[in-house]
Amino acid sequence: MKRIEDLNILILEDDRIFAEVLSRNLSRVGLDMSKISIFDTIEPDEDDFIHCKPDVVFLDLNIIGSSGLDTYYTAQPYFPNACFIILSGHNDEQLAMNCMEAGAQDYISKSDASAYALLKSIQYGLIRKKQLLKEGVYVKAFKNSPFPSVITRGKEGVILQVNDAFVQLVGKPVNEQEKLLSLLPINNVSNKIEISETVIINVKGEERAFLVWGGCIDDGEDLYLYKIMDKNFDTNS
Repeated sequence: MKRIEDLNILILEDDRIFAEVLSRNLSRVGLDMSKISIFDTIEPDEDDFIHCKPDVVFLDLNIIGSSGLDTYYTAQPYFPNACFIILSGHNDEQLAMNCMEAGAQDYISKSDASAYALLKSIQYGLIRKKQLLKEGVYVKAFKNSPFPSVITRGKEGVILQVNDAFVQLVGKPVNEQEKLLSLLPINNVSNKIEISETVIINVKGEERAFLVWGGCIDDGEDLYLYKIMDKNFDTNS
């Protein structure tokens, strides 16, 4: 994560006085004033706007030419990798929450935009954005992996997700209780990444033994990832 003094900041706010106050408060927590850009509208024809490449965007939802949730939906595609922090007035807290549900990282009340509050919002927002970007990259890699792969809750748990390569090899997931495919007990898999043997029951109820590479990918959620590495043997043969 970048140091606070290296962050590029974009303030989209049509109240110039408030935008300047916000800028000064940001400088008090170490941000470089030369890295703070202020615009009062979403103006794609402005080269400076398009090329400012912010790490953090402070967004007023009611600016020149745009209002409400549409402002977020218009601004976000220009800076998909930026952390968006909504500037909330006293009457639009619910609207700010709606923006967070749509993908914004945080919101801060204009009446409480102190230097300390801004710093905490930036730190929290950047962590959330980093996690979202990481999850997005991971999901894409998982789905497109050439290795048949599954994600389970618990070592012996019900499979939560499978990729296309898995469906082609084993079949569509099925389980009597949750309509998902189940793994039989995996006795040798610890929280470390390792290779083990397991048995999978496919859609036809057939047991097939596989060599898998597996390990814990999220201790808190008790999630495990398994990739099928070998299918040279079958318990039905």
